[in-house]
Amino acid sequence: MKEKRNFLILGLGRATTPIVKFLLKRGEMVFGYDLIEEKKNQFSSSPNFTFISSEMISQLPRPIVAIVSPGIAENNPLVLSAQEIGEVVSDVEFIYQVVREERRPMIVAITGTNGKSTTTALLGSILKMAKRKVFFGGNLAPGKPAGCCLFGKDEILVFEVSSFQLEKIKEFRPRVAILLNIQKDHLDRYLSWEDYFGAKRNIFRNQTEDDIAILNYDDPGSRMMAKEIRSKIFWFSSKRKKFPGIYWQNGKGLISLSGKREMTLRLPQKEWLNLENILAVSLAASLLGITEKEIINGIKNFSGLPHRMEFVRKVRGVSFVNNSMATNPSAFASSLNSFSRPVILIAGGKNKGFSLKEYLKPIEERSKFLILIGEVKEKLYQSLPSAVRKRTYLANSLREAVKEAFLRARRNDIVLFSPGFSSFDMFRDFIDRGNSFKKMVRSL
Repeated sequence: MKEKRNFLILGLGRATTPIVKFLLKRGEMVFGYDLIEEKKNQFSSSPNFTFISSEMISQLPRPIVAIVSPGIAENNPLVLSAQEIGEVVSDVEFIYQVVREERRPMIVAITGTNGKSTTTALLGSILKMAKRKVFFGGNLAPGKPAGCCLFGKDEILVFEVSSFQLEKIKEFRPRVAILLNIQKDHLDRYLSWEDYFGAKRNIFRNQTEDDIAILNYDDPGSRMMAKEIRSKIFWFSSKRKKFPGIYWQNGKGLISLSGKREMTLRLPQKEWLNLENILAVSLAASLLGITEKEIINGIKNFSGLPHRMEFVRKVRGVSFVNNSMATNPSAFASSLNSFSRPVILIAGGKNKGFSLKEYLKPIEERSKFLILIGEVKEKLYQSLPSAVRKRTYLANSLREAVKEAFLRARRNDIVLFSPGFSSFDMFRDFIDRGNSFKKMVRSL
């Protein structure tokens, strides 16, 4: 990265804004594009920043590197135009190239269809409580985008990375790469399951035998991906298995890295925190040299992230839990399976292309009463077995759904808001949806 280059930023969003600030601080020439022109205002004071239209891309001075926001797909005309004039990379690829050249920190990258934000925050919190110099970030909110690490000197970097970011990597090589699970998702972005699978697989692409891969043995997609991995594989499982890694047995996490039991963790369980995520983090932490006491202490003191199995409040003995982040069938099922007893469930939204059959078993087995909202409610209702339809209510708004749930609930019941679908039919995003739910619950 010693050659003087110009930089094109496609999408001035949360992920790329710290990178723009980093480049401008170094005196680099930066060209920025975004559909929302007002976003240029945050950089208008810098003489080295130029906001451009899409038509100007082909006229930009060379050599140039285009850094693409995760929200912009590979086949977008903007990306195709940028490829004609220079190198195109994702935000995490650019960050990796900078930190590799300047300070070579230990990089841990975490991906998966579900659970990556919470897992990233949990591992980061454990390392921080263990007094390690660590940065952790990504898409998690509240939290910092990965680009914020460019301004620090941390020894360990824990990144949450999405399939969107992994599409455009070239040299990105995490020392530890974690795949939590992989199920069908983002069908509105990828033409096929194979395309999505291939994007996720890129997290391991540049690893060597000296690196570490951590995968979920209970997840068929992860086992399939393991066949193509060159790095040293460690597994985590909620069942007894014979492999290098960690498994759950008799209420304890047992770590075996070389065929012998190295550590027994009496891990604290929280209903809102997925067991598999706890196992993955505990294994990663132990491989990074964190002690049993430090791991357990970190888990006990972790309060979770908003909109991800978030306890809101208890009203007259009824507990309300916000899982607005659940936008696909696997996250939906996982949230229901986190509880030891059936719940009163509020679900529904805008379908991203999933088969409704994937929702039926979790609803039938893990809910005692169902309240449906959103664009999908009628079709989902018609798909339900007749016995389940008898204990289902169709609400015209989230407010009506919350009121109906409270009316139906009895002391010690759990009301779980786990939509299972996109929020865009009724809300700005899953955060807006979750905040609306919390506001309504607090008004009861």
